[in-house]
Amino acid sequence: MDETTPPRKDSEHVFVDDVILEILQFLDSKLIIRVCMRISRQWYRQCLKIPLIVSFCSFPSSPSYQLIGPEGVKHIAMCESLRNLKELHVPAQKIGSSGVKYISESENVRNLKVLDLSGTTHAGGSFFKVNNFVRREGVMCLAQSKNLISLTSLKLHCNNLSSEDVKIISGSENMKNLKVLTLGQNVIDSLGAAYIASSEHLRNLTCLDLSNNNLIDMKGAEHIANSENMQNLTDLNLAKNSINSEGAKLIASSQFLSNLRTLDVSCNNIGPEGVKHISESMKNLTALRLDNNSVGVKGVHSISNSHCMNNLISLHLPRNEIGSEGAHFLAQSSQLKNLTDLNLQHNYIGSEGVKFITDSPFLKNLTSLQLQLNNIGSKGVKYLFHNESHLTKLRELYLTKNDIDSEGCKYIANSIQMKDLTILNLDWNNIGNEGVKWLSESDNLKNLTILTLSCNKISSEGAFMTINNKKMPKLKELHLSHNNIDPCCVKDLTRMASHLTLNV
Repeated sequence: MDETTPPRKDSEHVFVDDVILEILQFLDSKLIIRVCMRISRQWYRQCLKIPLIVSFCSFPSSPSYQLIGPEGVKHIAMCESLRNLKELHVPAQKIGSSGVKYISESENVRNLKVLDLSGTTHAGGSFFKVNNFVRREGVMCLAQSKNLISLTSLKLHCNNLSSEDVKIISGSENMKNLKVLTLGQNVIDSLGAAYIASSEHLRNLTCLDLSNNNLIDMKGAEHIANSENMQNLTDLNLAKNSINSEGAKLIASSQFLSNLRTLDVSCNNIGPEGVKHISESMKNLTALRLDNNSVGVKGVHSISNSHCMNNLISLHLPRNEIGSEGAHFLAQSSQLKNLTDLNLQHNYIGSEGVKFITDSPFLKNLTSLQLQLNNIGSKGVKYLFHNESHLTKLRELYLTKNDIDSEGCKYIANSIQMKDLTILNLDWNNIGNEGVKWLSESDNLKNLTILTLSCNKISSEGAFMTINNKKMPKLKELHLSHNNIDPCCVKDLTRMASHLTLNV
């Protein structure tokens, strides 16, 4: 429109309201707020009907993350244009309890369904320091706010909350519509679990995350397992909470947790006995995470032989010392025929274990396979993709730290079974430029969207080869860090890789 063209009057509609509303259904909230609301009054009115999502929980270096603060969130909370806000994601450490107060006191958040005030553990280059962000004052504001009565999801991960803070949340009638409550990585003990379990206001919970609190222990597991208020739970995360085999038994045998579909008890100490209790009782599970639990071969045997496990779609067993024998049990299990996601990271199954998996007719539905740190070598890769392998549906394959060389890349590149692969992770191997050449010239990797080749002794030549290849037209992310790439070439590589996200 040039300067002589008069602005269109609101009455001069190009589209009827219904058409605009239909268009808006397909646009993301950022575009609606930044562009569509400014087109005309007609468009603005229709935009107000669309439930919006606002998120500032990007990586700390992003512009949106840097800009948000207490005053910024106050502006959002008071903005009339955002009164149909459906989801708000704000890092707690950026807004503090004062920002939480602004949100809680605003009448414009009455339609809010999801409030994510998770903290981040990023501080000074470390991802392990936890700070107190929401604080008791913020928790009080949330619990007492009638403006938040429509909330169905409250996420307060990593806020150094105590059991007393949980008591405040659990005792609030304003939280009665909550279906999702995320309280991971705080300092909640078994008393906090008791407050949740005994709360009449939290009876509608379907998802409860108490992971990484370290203090829930068997007593906390008992409170949850024995609570009639928890009978609607379908997703329970108790990872890293000092739960032993007896705690696992309480959960597995609970009449009130029979609706569970997803259970995460990673990084506890449930051992093979705890696994046995779970595998023999929890017949409705579709996803089970048992990372780092000393499961061993005996525990895998229990899973593989149990008829209760035939609904499993996802099974994670990283760092459980199952070895090739454990892989053999999994491969022979007809109960696991519905698995699409299998994680055996850091189990040292070796090439023999890989062969058991690839030869299994019961694991043919796998779409995601994680085999990091398993000493499979190029021989194991050969087994993965030999002509009689049953793994024909793989979309994601993770092979980090497996002593794979260029020969392994040759097997990958020449395998027709790679045609549907979208993610390939070969970090920390030894493929070199020759391995890169095999991958870059393959006709079977055309659907790859993410390729990670960090720490593989790749030179600048190999990096240019990867970026210039025309046989991966869908590639969106390429990771080449910690290689032998000349710093002088980084600028040219970045320029040539403008069509994708490059990490070099």
